[in-house]
Amino acid sequence: AIHTIQPRLVIFSAQSLRTASTLLDAAEYLAELDIPVAFGGYIFVSSPELVEYIPGYYLGEAMEAIPERIAQFMRDPDIEPVDKKPSQSYLSALEDFRSNRSTIESKLMAKLSQERFKSVSLSIINQDFGNDIDAALRLGNLQFMNDNLVWLRELMENKDYPKPNITLNIFLQAYYNAAAEVLSDKSDVFLQWLASKVENEQLETQA
Repeated sequence: AIHTIQPRLVIFSAQSLRTASTLLDAAEYLAELDIPVAFGGYIFVSSPELVEYIPGYYLGEAMEAIPERIAQFMRDPDIEPVDKKPSQSYLSALEDFRSNRSTIESKLMAKLSQERFKSVSLSIINQDFGNDIDAALRLGNLQFMNDNLVWLRELMENKDYPKPNITLNIFLQAYYNAAAEVLSDKSDVFLQWLASKVENEQLETQA
């Protein structure tokens, strides 16, 4: 269909880390066809550095200015090449994670006590955490996961879990243990990042 339409510009919006990684896939595909991309959305406001990872024209934060920015681009369609791309270590970790994600999540569900984690919420947490790991690896920067950890803590607080910080640490430790059992050395960049988060959470709970 894209070959038939031959658009002069394709506009995308992403509200989450996961949709930003999907946007990256689409933008890279369209770049191969010499079709320019413009993009915006909440995730680029909350994580401005993400803009540097997307090959396209950023429309900015102000909704009212977007029509003029699109018109400006159509007059002068110049897109700067992206500065940042996923390293091979990230792409290898992504492949390894995707191949083993279901096993990791099954092991995690079996490990965690349902007395502390309510089963429905644990399933949501498991899926959301995995989605954002996948997205961060695809984008090439696991630091984009920081907002997810904040969200997890807030979710646990809203669900009235006992001592949310301790519960989050238990979840991260269990996830690390499950991942370390099944992932290969191709996932070192991910496992090292996750181990550092476990350590940070332990220090916070002891403070």
